[in-house]
Amino acid sequence: MIVKFDYTPEEFVDAATRLLNRSKTYRRTWWYGLLATFVFGWLASFVLVFVIFRQMSIAVAIGSVIGLLCVATYPFSQEASVRRRLRSFVRERYGETSSFVCQVELTPTQIRTADANCQIFHEWSEVREIRDVPDAVEIITRGGGGIIVRNRAFETPEVRAQFIGLAKNYVDSGRT
Repeated sequence: MIVKFDYTPEEFVDAATRLLNRSKTYRRTWWYGLLATFVFGWLASFVLVFVIFRQMSIAVAIGSVIGLLCVATYPFSQEASVRRRLRSFVRERYGETSSFVCQVELTPTQIRTADANCQIFHEWSEVREIRDVPDAVEIITRGGGGIIVRNRAFETPEVRAQFIGLAKNYVDSGRT
């Protein structure tokens, strides 16, 4: 079974972000960044307040509040930063192209994706999970990689259901 759809650079960024968020390494780095943000925010404000007021308790209290404010803003600034870097990567790699074509083929032995002069093959034994999400079908592979097939790749909901069923069947037979 072969499906094909167009996607935009912003959808590329969305797909990459979804897959990054599944990565243990990325999540661990995210938590380290959160901790470093608190420590840096606390320490910088502590030193500044202590130099101004010469009161340890005031410096600790204000440092803690500033550190917690930094922690509260971290998820938003981190996500924006990752998305900005991914957009730059897409522009660097593909220029100002506004649309790409992705073709996904399910065969009994593997999934083949083709887009932008690049082909990738995934053996069914490497597929960890097939997720039916509202806007796409996510095929998650070992190591946090995967394929996101947008709903517009399917002519009808029945074709989408057939695609999911076939993929799940191939995954089951690939594991035996």
